[in-house]
Amino acid sequence: MPQGGVISPLFSNLYPQEVDEMCTKAKLVVRNCYGTELGFYRFADDMVCLVKKQGQYIKLMQDIWRRLKQELEKLQAVMNEEKTKEVDLTKGETF
Repeated sequence: MPQGGVISPLFSNLYPQEVDEMCTKAKLVVRNCYGTELGFYRFADDMVCLVKKQGQYIKLMQDIWRRLKQELEKLQAVMNEEKTKEVDLTKGETF
């Protein structure tokens, strides 16, 4: 199922529980292991992940990408690499 497909918003609402549970657990792990806040916001088949940029930021982002891809693979969903990006809001970048 390609991201951005006509039916992808419907499918994204049929099985969001697994991804939502992973995001909830990730928030706790990040707070405990990295000492920073993490926020996940999902809108149908789109997701925004907000991370406070501090400390081991690069390792944290690598871990988040890896876990999210693993969770999506379980659901046989694929992240659209063309539409997926990392932005720095403190530099005025937008998504």
